[in-house]
Amino acid sequence: MGKINQKNKTKTVEEREEDYRRMGLDLVSGLSTELYNVKKTATIDLDVLASSVSNLSDGIDKLQHLANKDLSTDRKSINFVHRMKTFLNYAARNLKELREDEDRVLLHVREITEYFHGNVSKDEANPLRIFVIVRDFLGMLDHVCKELRSLKVPSIPNPLAPFR
Repeated sequence: MGKINQKNKTKTVEEREEDYRRMGLDLVSGLSTELYNVKKTATIDLDVLASSVSNLSDGIDKLQHLANKDLSTDRKSINFVHRMKTFLNYAARNLKELREDEDRVLLHVREITEYFHGNVSKDEANPLRIFVIVRDFLGMLDHVCKELRSLKVPSIPNPLAPFR
């Protein structure tokens, strides 16, 4: 803060106000960059994600059936079946962790949504809606920042501005 004051002593009030305005705009417009992952999350279709996890689970079940029933009787495929079972155990553990992570993340999203919007029902159509709202807000914020940057600050004081 000391350096800002030292530099500002040689500037006029209007120049200092313009500097502060520019610094404020830079700070506010930086929110959009910092919240980039929120924008990406807003594009996620939760139903598609859930069906992908379900499809993975179905595929693992089919492979387990194949390895345990159909291929286990064939002597030639014993080595393959052993390796496939090792892989399937690994995949099943990862799928279980994925489902636990999904439940944990959705719980956190519900908590965030309840914090900002009040009580949320468990049957919420799109629990990720909060990210869409934030993304839209950031879009409006970016638009306003661009408009403010393109405006020139009038040299005549605004009569509607607060008294100094």
